[in-house]
Order: sequence, then C-alpha cells, then structure tokens
Amino acid sequence: MFYAAVIIWVFLLVVALAALSVYYLIYTIRINRRVCGGIYGGRRMPDFPKAAMAALVLLLFAISIVNIFAPGRPVAPGRNDFAVIDTSDYSYMAYSSSYNLVDASYMRMFSEKENSGYTREVILDGDFRFTVFTSTAPPDSFHPDFFCYVAYIGDGAEMLSWNGQYMEAGTGKKGGISAEADVTGHSWLFVGNYDQECRFVLTAGAYDQAAYENYSGNQDAEVEMESFATSVASVVIGGE
Repeated sequence: MFYAAVIIWVFLLVVALAALSVYYLIYTIRINRRVCGGIYGGRRMPDFPKAAMAALVLLLFAISIVNIFAPGRPVAPGRNDFAVIDTSDYSYMAYSSSYNLVDASYMRMFSEKENSGYTREVILDGDFRFTVFTSTAPPDSFHPDFFCYVAYIGDGAEMLSWNGQYMEAGTGKKGGISAEADVTGHSWLFVGNYDQECRFVLTAGAYDQAAYENYSGNQDAEVEMESFATSVASVVIGGE
C-alpha cells in the first residue's frame, strides 16, 4: 500500500507542476497582450507567486489525504534488535545492541493480559509458556514490533537457558545472542523489532543438575546448550 501511495504522490506532483506551467503560460500571454494593447485596468489574474503558493497548499493537502487512507510503510532495514528484561525488577538481563541499557521500566506500561495495538497469542510448548504480542500498526520509535513473556511451567529444573536468533528469509540465521539463568527469581520478557522479511526465533531450555553439569563439562564442544536440556521449547515471531 505504501508504494501505491508513492505513485499517487508522484502523480499529484506532476499534475501540480503541469497546472502551474499552463497557468504561467496563460499568465505571461495575457500580461503581454495587455501591455502591448496599453490596457492597464480591468480584472487581473493572481500573480504567479500567489498561484504557486496556492498550488503548493493544495498539493500538501492532497498528499495528507492520501496518507490518511494509505498509512502503511515498509519496515526500515537494520531493525533486527532485541533485549531481555527481568520483570521481577524490570532490569535488562541482556541485549543484542551495542547500547548500555539499564532501566527497562518503560515496559511496565504493557500488560501480559492485553495491549492496545497488539495481537496476543499464548503458545504452550513443553515446560514453557510463551505469551506473544505482535504489533498491528506501522513501526515507530515508541512501540516495539513484538514482545514475549516467557514462563517456565515445568517442575524439577534448576537452570534455564534461552537463545534468540533472527532468521532472514532465504538465507537462514542472521545473528542473535543466548544466555542462562537460575530458575528462581526470574521472569523473562523479550522485546524487540525485526526487518520486514525476518523472523525472530526464541528457544528456551530447562536443565536439572545432571543435565547442567553435563553441559558445563562440554562447553568447549561446538554443541548448542539446548542439546543438553531435559526440556526444550521454541516460538517463531514475525515473518511473512
């Protein structure tokens, strides 16, 4: 819809320029005739600068009308970025950007139950519950494209891990981060943005003491942490 709006904008600009060109031609011919004929009175045409200003105002008004009915726009490139928030105190546990993030209290304005401008989906997978909110509005700087509450609902785990990756259509993995935390005292909230043709893949793992010790003893091996988990769950957010 955005590209259709751009075509309309260009069309309106061409029409405005063409109309101004015709007006200028008529204006010039009429002025020359009046000067050559020695006519100094009578009804005058509006000066060309005034006509150009009126055309500009009408053009901007028309573009505003088009924007109202075609508000969509493509997602800006390079939006792949997410953070992990501990909702027990709304502090950052991790983030994929280079920013030094500290205070995540702005996310208190959102609820796990319902949020205006977002669709809600609850996904149960193994020992985890994912409550995913996806924006229904065009992207902006004040509202994340998605956020996801992650809850461990199993029993017996002592450690949890997560792995967040962006997956680009046609090319596979595009990068992300992973971490681990004690199972007690933490509630995870993932929040971020994604490019138009990317998906955010979130994987969570649960470990009992034996599984975690097995992982700890094999960290030098090129094996993902989830390979040692007693329970693994994942959710895919966004994408076409």
